[in-house]
Amino acid sequence: MNYKVVRTKRKTLAISIVDGKVIVRAPLFLRDDIIHDFVSSKKDWIQKKQAAYRPVGIDLKEKVIRYYGKDLSLVMIKGSQFKISVEEQMVVHYPTTMSEAQCIKRIEEYLKDQLYAIIFDYVAVYAKLLKIKTPPFKIRRYKRIHGRCNSRGELAFNLYLFHESKAFIRYVVLHECAHILEFNHSRKFYQIIEKYMPDYKQIIAEQKEP
Repeated sequence: MNYKVVRTKRKTLAISIVDGKVIVRAPLFLRDDIIHDFVSSKKDWIQKKQAAYRPVGIDLKEKVIRYYGKDLSLVMIKGSQFKISVEEQMVVHYPTTMSEAQCIKRIEEYLKDQLYAIIFDYVAVYAKLLKIKTPPFKIRRYKRIHGRCNSRGELAFNLYLFHESKAFIRYVVLHECAHILEFNHSRKFYQIIEKYMPDYKQIIAEQKEP
C-alpha cells in the first residue's frame, strides 16, 4: 500500500485520506517498521475510505458527470454554438474553436447558475425558520469543505456541491445558516440542526457512501 509519511513534533500516529491518497502523520523519530505495522493494521479502514473517494470537478475524458447525486453520461457534440441540455444524460454542444479548458469553464458556469438558484431557495427557507435575516452568500471553489460562515454572518458554498444530492445540499445550507446563531459545533448547534432536519445523520451517511 502506498502512503506518504509526514513527520512532525506530534506524539501519536494518525492517518488521513486526502484526495484519495494516504497521508500518515508520525512523530519525528518513530521507526519506519512501527509506522508500516500501524498502516497495515488500518488496511480495511483505508480501503473503505479510498473506495468512497470521488474526485470533484469535470473531466471530459471520463464521459460521465456526477450531477446532484447521480452519474450521468456526458455527451460532447461539436456545433456552431455552446448549449447544454440535461435529461437522462448531459448533452453539451460546443463550437469547434472552443478549447477543452474553455468548455469546462462554460459547463461550470452553467452548473454554478443552477446551484445558486437551488441554494437561494434553501437559504430563504432556513432563514425564515431560524428567524434570522436572510444572509448573503457566494458560490466558490473549495477543495475540502462544503460551505462556510464567517463572523459577519456571510455564507459561502462550494461550487462542487452540484455533485451532491439535493438533500445533502439542504443539510449544508441549514448547517451554515445555523452557524449564524451558534458559531461553533456545540451540542446546542446540533440541536438546531436536528430540530429542522431530524434525519441529518442519515443524509450525511448516504453522502459518504461510494
